[in-house]
Amino acid sequence: MISAGVLCCQGGSDRRFLPHRRYCRARTIPCANASTVLFISRESEISTLRFEAAQEKIQKSELEFIIKSLKVDIEEDRSRAEKSEAYTQQLEEQVESYKTELEEVNGYCEQQAQN
Repeated sequence: MISAGVLCCQGGSDRRFLPHRRYCRARTIPCANASTVLFISRESEISTLRFEAAQEKIQKSELEFIIKSLKVDIEEDRSRAEKSEAYTQQLEEQVESYKTELEEVNGYCEQQAQN
């Protein structure tokens, strides 16, 4: 990986590249080939990082959407469970009411049968 300010001029010496001037600090020799390689390498690295960041952002968005969907599903399930519990309670109360009514009717019928 080529880092910013990498050597660029002839001879492979340790001279640093000045991007705004396109020549090395130690000499005023233009070094178009080396600077082009440097810029292409840096741009390629930056493009790769941008692509990876975009991919991660997309994955994060997808995960956030999945989490939101799951939260909605959980709320819907919870709501259905509460409604089901309420309905079950209502049915149990009706059954108890019918039992009481049936006992009263049976008691009345037995009383009528004895008379």
